[in-house]
Amino acid sequence: IQDIKTGTVVTVLPIDYHENISWAISIEAQNQAKKLITKDKVYSPNVEILNTNATVFRISGNVVNEYGKYQKTVNLGSWPCLPYEHSIDALVEDKKFVGFLTDKIKKIISAMCTSLSYVQTISIRLGNKGEPVFFTTSEIIDSATMH
Repeated sequence: IQDIKTGTVVTVLPIDYHENISWAISIEAQNQAKKLITKDKVYSPNVEILNTNATVFRISGNVVNEYGKYQKTVNLGSWPCLPYEHSIDALVEDKKFVGFLTDKIKKIISAMCTSLSYVQTISIRLGNKGEPVFFTTSEIIDSATMH
């Protein structure tokens, strides 16, 4: 459970409790959550970028309500990957991209007509078939403002 304004993790629910109130959590997602809590960089395993013909990153976000309960996944658009040499890490450090992402999130939330929902996590993948790499929204915004 995260603070709605800062994105700070304030409570970690036991896996079985979470599965009872919403959905099962994969081992990969559990490992990513652990890395987010400990502030380690989150890398998705088995990301193969050498033989890709992808030209864009695909970005989506998970919208949750004020209690942190998943509501839906929204498309946040795409962004060219060639200028970043297919590197998601380079992408999330680009202030121009983060500005685009921030504006897109604001538009989506305002269109939902509720001030209590927010985009909790962002998924970025290389092309349509790439493995998604997950970030908290605040993690991306904070990393760009620090560079």
